[in-house]
Amino acid sequence: LSNEVDWRNNNLNLIRANYRKSPYFSEIFPHLERLYGFECLEMLNFNLESIRMLMKLFDLNPAVNLASMLNPRGRNNELLVDILQKVGATHYLSGVGARNYYDPLPFKAAGIRVIWQDFKHPVYPQLHGQFIPFLSSIDLMFNCGIKKSREILNNI
Repeated sequence: LSNEVDWRNNNLNLIRANYRKSPYFSEIFPHLERLYGFECLEMLNFNLESIRMLMKLFDLNPAVNLASMLNPRGRNNELLVDILQKVGATHYLSGVGARNYYDPLPFKAAGIRVIWQDFKHPVYPQLHGQFIPFLSSIDLMFNCGIKKSREILNNI
């Protein structure tokens, strides 16, 4: 991560400017301040910290494995199947965009069932007019608060 530019404060200021009038700003913004105060030199560590923050806010406790720790082998679909086998997966939930490069043979050979996600975006009140889907999860949090965001997530 670059220290030549004050990206942490720049990002926080952008978030503050866009969400300061949101109903749950005072509940959510301190979490982001802690995240951006997390000292690290690599983007991986910042991303992992942001994932931990979101898991805590959404009250999620899944096992987290880094593929790099599994010594994965292969390329493309074979690589993915190798990772899935190493974590004992029997099913794989995939976004529909992956259909363009999906090869069913490695999955079938490994006995892993592919399930294509059919995501229906929940609609929630947003600060700035008509609902815009597929924004960051912090948009949901700022507009609905932690409790309601958890309810929305649990009803997807």
